Amino acid sequence: MKVTTLLGIGFAAIAASAVPALVLAQTQPEPARRVSSTDIAGEIVAIDDGDFLLNTTEGQVLVDADDRAVRRANFTVGEQLNVTGRYDDDSFEAYSVTRENGEVVFVWD
Repeated sequence: MKVTTLLGIGFAAIAASAVPALVLAQTQPEPARRVSSTDIAGEIVAIDDGDFLLNTTEGQVLVDADDRAVRRANFTVGEQLNVTGRYDDDSFEAYSVTRENGEVVFVWD
């Protein structure tokens, strides 16, 4: 009877020690891919399909956006924009564009 009790206690201890590790793994998952963004503002100086050149206070920035969204938005040269996105190699990948009147155009490619 003592052997059975000790085996029971031993199995219970093993099982109990495994549960917190599983619970810990379930309550602290790896964070999802984080997308950081920044804003740039300026005037459009050129448009080519889904790309446009924005003249900012730091210089000119090539903004990459979905060409269909840019055509639908009908951006014009000289228009002042605030662009939210991230720098990607040699361009700025746009997520959204806010016009001077507050209209937001989502252009994530």
